[in-house]
Amino acid sequence: MGNSSITFAILDDNEEQLISLQQILREKLFCEVLFVAHASDQFLNSLREHDSEVDAVILDINLAHDKRNGLEIAKISKKPTLFVSGFTTYHLSQIEDLNSEFDFPVAHLSKPYSDEKLKGTLEKFIKEVQNFKAATMGPKIILRLKNEEEGVYYINNIVFIESIKQPRSNKRIYFDNRKPGELVRVNFDQLMDLGMSVPQFFEIGRFTLVNRNKIEDFNKKDKVLYVYAKNEKGERQTYRLDITNPEMIKKVDKFWQEKGKIN
Repeated sequence: MGNSSITFAILDDNEEQLISLQQILREKLFCEVLFVAHASDQFLNSLREHDSEVDAVILDINLAHDKRNGLEIAKISKKPTLFVSGFTTYHLSQIEDLNSEFDFPVAHLSKPYSDEKLKGTLEKFIKEVQNFKAATMGPKIILRLKNEEEGVYYINNIVFIESIKQPRSNKRIYFDNRKPGELVRVNFDQLMDLGMSVPQFFEIGRFTLVNRNKIEDFNKKDKVLYVYAKNEKGERQTYRLDITNPEMIKKVDKFWQEKGKIN
């Protein structure tokens, strides 16, 4: 798949620049561009909706008639950032400060530039993003979803897994970065054998596993917890999950209290 696992979002007030960046990323480097924006508000709104799907951002620094600049957007997004701007030299010290303040990769390219230089900079940046992603996303698992080819998935992108009514042996798996899929004739023990970490998942019911790192809220009295995951339309949705395993109530409660202390 090459670089197809890297997904970008781009902010630039120059339409010609946006077209050029999208073209080289998609056609020459085989990356996905999830969305582009001309203004910071538009960019941030889209990022909130698709945060878990975006691996890196490409930002112009000076945005005409905008209340924010690219440096501010980078601090808000907290994602690997490539600045492509005619003002990178002027803002070099601020870019260096950003690089030292955060642990995500930060790179820059000054305008004007040749297509060859842009391609070379992007190739180097993509490798940095891949290394960063591998280090921060943790272990992977190989899964074959119904009507899809076998693929590699980051375990940290899995939100929860539940059995479907018919056939019972199939499982519905929900993610934070893509639509849910269906696992065919797979039980939970087999998933663990494939590489899913037991401590990371709570078996809150006989047929439901939930990634504890994805729990957004917990109600001990009602024995329910809440998570965010993508629905069939690819939209972020809140899911209410009942805890029917009595032994799991104490474990989830303990985890939730410890999480509160850490936060």
